[in-house]
Formats: sequence, structure tokens, C-alpha cells
Amino acid sequence: MKKFLTTIFVVIIALSCIACAPESRPTQYKSVNLATIGQEVDTNLARATEKYVGGNYSFYAELSYVSQNATTITAYEINPAYELGVCVSGKILDQEDKDIIKNANDGDVILIKGKITDIDLGFMISAKLKMDIYEIRIQ
Repeated sequence: MKKFLTTIFVVIIALSCIACAPESRPTQYKSVNLATIGQEVDTNLARATEKYVGGNYSFYAELSYVSQNATTITAYEINPAYELGVCVSGKILDQEDKDIIKNANDGDVILIKGKITDIDLGFMISAKLKMDIYEIRIQ
């Protein structure tokens, strides 16, 4: 009986460790233009949400805000095709990327790679994207 309980305990601990393991970082990202997402959101939010949310994308944006502890950023579409641009806000998940963004300045062009977690219509902008950012580089 003692061996049985020990085995059950070990299995429970092993399953707990597997469940708590961090999400692996994707290796492939689809390159997308933020203006394209903005136009699709303006045309049909439901269709744009279905198409982009949950996907891993990469794009360039202009940095506009870095939080005090460098865990979140806000960036905007570079040279919007029309007056309303796209706003991106995201959580930086990797410590190395947090260190990189600490050296960036507002207005710097950055390459963002990550998973889009939400899309919504913007106020005074075309669309708002929320992301989990897996990789970020200053251009």
C-alpha cells in the first residue's frame, strides 16, 4: 500500500510540473502589415478577429510607450496609410527582450514578434491589438 501511495504521489507531482511548464516560444511568425489589419478591422471586426487572434505574427511598429518595469509596451503603425492607424499593446514575456526595450526610445522603429490575443475597434485609431510579445528588436 505504501508503494502504491508513493507512486500516486510521484505521478501527481509529475503532472503538476508538466501543467505548470512555461509555454514554448513559437519558431515561425507570419509577416503582416499593420495597415492591412486596420483595414480588415474597419471592414469586418468579426472576420478580422477570427483571422488574426491566436496567430503568431511579426511586423514593424513605432514605439510610443514603455512601462516602468519594461513589461508592457505600446506601439503604433508606422506612417499610417490613412489618418487612423493601428495601436499595439503587449506584454513582453522574455527578460532579454525587456532589457532590449529598456534601451529603446519613443519613436524608434521596432520589430515585434508574438501572438495576437485580442483585436478591437479603436477610439481615434483604426484598431487596437493586444499581444503576448515573444521577441522584440530595435531597428
